[in-house]
Amino acid sequence: ETVSQKMKKDNQRILDFNPPVPKLLNPFKNGKPVLTNNPDYYSLTSSEKFEARERLFKNAVKHAVQSSWQTVVATGFAVFGLGCAESVYCLRPLLSPEQLQQQQCSEILSKHNNGIPRLKFVIRYGIAQMIPSIMLHSQPSTAIADLVGLDRKSLYKECEMPSRYLLRRNLLFYLRGGIAGVFLFSQIISITHRVLEASKEHSKLIKRGRAAPFESSILQSGTNAGFPSNWAGKVIRLCGYISDVSVLSMRNLGRDRFFPVYENNTTYLVNQMVREHSVSTVDTDDSSIDKAVPIVPVYWHVEDGTYGLAESWKGMRVPYSWLFNIKPKNKEEQKKALLGKKVPLVEHDKPEKLLILEADATPGNAESMAFFTQNVNELNLDLNEIMEGFNHLINVALKCPQNIAAGLDEKNLRVLRVLLLDPNAQKITGSGEKLSALMLAKNLNIADVIIDSHAPILRCMERWLEVESVDLYPRWSYVARFPWRHVGLRKRKPVILETRHAEWFEEIRKELRLLGYDAIGLHQAVSQYNVEDIAKIPAFVYERTSADTIECIKSYRKFLTRMAADAGKTLQPANGKFCALCPNHDFLNHIRYNHDFPFICSSQIYDYLFSCVRLWAQEGMSHEEIKSFLESDGLDRTLTPIYDVILDHVGHIDQPNA
Repeated sequence: ETVSQKMKKDNQRILDFNPPVPKLLNPFKNGKPVLTNNPDYYSLTSSEKFEARERLFKNAVKHAVQSSWQTVVATGFAVFGLGCAESVYCLRPLLSPEQLQQQQCSEILSKHNNGIPRLKFVIRYGIAQMIPSIMLHSQPSTAIADLVGLDRKSLYKECEMPSRYLLRRNLLFYLRGGIAGVFLFSQIISITHRVLEASKEHSKLIKRGRAAPFESSILQSGTNAGFPSNWAGKVIRLCGYISDVSVLSMRNLGRDRFFPVYENNTTYLVNQMVREHSVSTVDTDDSSIDKAVPIVPVYWHVEDGTYGLAESWKGMRVPYSWLFNIKPKNKEEQKKALLGKKVPLVEHDKPEKLLILEADATPGNAESMAFFTQNVNELNLDLNEIMEGFNHLINVALKCPQNIAAGLDEKNLRVLRVLLLDPNAQKITGSGEKLSALMLAKNLNIADVIIDSHAPILRCMERWLEVESVDLYPRWSYVARFPWRHVGLRKRKPVILETRHAEWFEEIRKELRLLGYDAIGLHQAVSQYNVEDIAKIPAFVYERTSADTIECIKSYRKFLTRMAADAGKTLQPANGKFCALCPNHDFLNHIRYNHDFPFICSSQIYDYLFSCVRLWAQEGMSHEEIKSFLESDGLDRTLTPIYDVILDHVGHIDQPNA
């Protein structure tokens, strides 16, 4: 078989390949945001409650022991000493005063052999009274005397004790009881304070992104977006400074399937994510969410430039429940898996697990759809930081005690590294050589699968233009007056592009020209076409936020309506052909359910492609197969559900979602 025949066969195999695609989740239903398919999303699972209480208890005990052990020791010695002093007044003297005057002390001690039992009695009495002192009680002296072998005749009876001895003993008794009682009361207050402090500290760690993730945070009833049914596991994604697609992924997958890593823990998106996904209240009212205390860690924080430091990942863990199962590829292995038999996937017959690591190197802000040719050094995530972060996370997974106990090692741990990147981003090396981000990523072996951040957006725009575009040309009178402005214009179809930024307009215009379209501004179109023709020209509106884009489209529609009313014309279609280019997903519900124009959202497209890649990996596809499929026409076939959503408002698709 020749090389050309082999290449032809591989290409044909890719064309014939039809991998499954995940169901495209709509994050908004009935005009209201839906965070997950799980109806009890805001409530904690029993395992999460148990682990949260266990962690709070351990922290409280740790703080209490560290802060009060000196007080405990001092109080214990004080009560013990007072108890020993009290025991002295319970003992009878060895001899009467007359005997003391007649004999020497040495002779007395030689005749009486109960000196050691008396010393034992004093010590044991002091020890025995420590606990009863808390409740202002005493252990009987006779019982202690019997315990140490001391004759009861050596003890005073209550009625025989001298008055001065009785007063002194009672004084010591109340003194040690008061000290023990005050200590107990102060410790109760201190422990309560420490428990509250531990809870506050745990909440602060969650907000700062430094709380260790829970090991038992995989919900059995959660959503399976981008996963086969009943497939457990959690995705870890490096998000850089800001990542809108990661917020959408968290809303679609939930905290039980997604764990992001951010560089900045003070942004609005991060704080919003903590409020929505870490609280423990079922009430979704905004005020209750703000008052709720974060319970479950939902993200990790790493400072910019510190991905390679072990200190940045101290406390981070990747438990066994975060790893995915891999579906057997051939029918025989599938049959064995269904029957519960072992499937020999590796040499030592241990189940192979999949660790999914993702990274978002796109701008993550309003410029995500501007098609800028970025400098590699200005990416949301530095390529070296991505490499260091992936390597540290793999080491964390291999060193996790749960994974070691399960026999996980480098041989039976498969890692899928997915990178969302503009492959055309340039970097100028020290020698002056220009290298693309794609070439750098391949040279450094940063990722197994690279998702092009520009191509899918352009494909969606082209797909909408194919349906909506018409052949309209400027009036010949205008061309005659300004022929130099329209050289070659008749070969391209007109498209209205309205944005406030000149740089955005030029970059998008360059890409549209390559697709056979010529972008013009709305006011430029007014000077070239009549109002009836303008309503037929497809128009893209792209502003800083999705909310700004919505309001601009509403204003432009009113503007065209006023123009048509002044000219006595009727628009067809009535509101023109507008498509919103949305750099973030927060206001998609207003577009989809309150307005009748389509939208192209970069976050929605990226989240969907991430879901496709992880689904294919779990279905048994190799990294090379996934890359080859995305680099061929497989991207168009993969984006079909996205096309359906875009064309939903146009009326060309009967079903709103795939």
